[in-house]
Amino acid sequence: MVSRASYTAPAAPAPQRALDVDPGLLAIGTRLVQLGAYDSEGTAQSEWGRLSGRFPGYFEGKQRVIERTERNGKVFYRLRVHGFDDLADSRRFCSSLEAGGADCIPVQVR
Repeated sequence: MVSRASYTAPAAPAPQRALDVDPGLLAIGTRLVQLGAYDSEGTAQSEWGRLSGRFPGYFEGKQRVIERTERNGKVFYRLRVHGFDDLADSRRFCSSLEAGGADCIPVQVR
């Protein structure tokens, strides 16, 4: 009797999530961290590239949130990170970045 070798198909790669998340789609209470507030969306995007390059392992699986905000007649863009399980997770992320000299504040969507 001849036995057939079993064939296992290679696992499909995990689908990639989009880098950017629309801040208007985030549920109230969603945990984020804020990396800074900038005068332009382009500057916020550049800062994401700079910081994710400095801390590559920490940004793996995270998504970028750039929120346009106006206060006292001035427009600015908040750069935030999405992808945390809870407050403790966001605090650990910030502790690591702060140890490397970066600004980071745990926040939640209101």
